[in-house]
Amino acid sequence: MKIDERIEKRAKNFEKSGIQSFDALHLACAETKCDLLITVDRKFLRKAKEITDLDIKVISPLELLKEVLYERDE
Repeated sequence: MKIDERIEKRAKNFEKSGIQSFDALHLACAETKCDLLITVDRKFLRKAKEITDLDIKVISPLELLKEVLYERDE
């Protein structure tokens, strides 16, 4: 993936929210192409969930499992 100025700017904004630089860049890239980012990093997960204008859903593997099982039961 090519990291353009828009992704760099978005990553910098994530860093201001307390997300570490590599995680911020990962999140900014994922946000452009994905609907969902799964992580086991609790600190990253907590910080990402605090961002109100995030264009991607960030969840733990357990949350994903719960969603899949819940949808299957419907």
